[in-house]
Amino acid sequence: IINIKCLITSNEKDSLDINAFSLLDTKNKIRYRLVEYQAHRGKLGIGLDHTFDSYLKTKLVEKNNRLYGYLPNYDPSISDSFDSFKFEGYQNLETEICFGPEKLNLMSVVYYPYSNPQWENYICYLNFPLLSSIDSPDFELYHGKNFIANIEY
Repeated sequence: IINIKCLITSNEKDSLDINAFSLLDTKNKIRYRLVEYQAHRGKLGIGLDHTFDSYLKTKLVEKNNRLYGYLPNYDPSISDSFDSFKFEGYQNLETEICFGPEKLNLMSVVYYPYSNPQWENYICYLNFPLLSSIDSPDFELYHGKNFIANIEY
């Protein structure tokens, strides 16, 4: 996993589309989806936002057709925009997270609702899982189609 720390400047009225963040390996033509997002303001992490507020792409239900209570929510009405920002020639890589014992097969990709922390400046952490079999990647961070930075690995 690669952890990227960003300073976000906002006008406190705009929401941030978290799912628009992606890490591109321009050498191997892979676009990685983030698996974890956290945001806070200040040096002590005061005011955490969306640390645990994620949604499942797959509906995971118990044998009696009830949703598991300890998992992130499943709500298809909450938009996931990751696929709206495809890069031609790139393979999208989404990693499923295991939420329980392997025998239960509680696996799903997670995504995030829009964030609106009401802060002018804040720090966010973006965690991207990487393929271990890829040699010498060349990373760029994007938000939607907007280039943010080259990422050294």
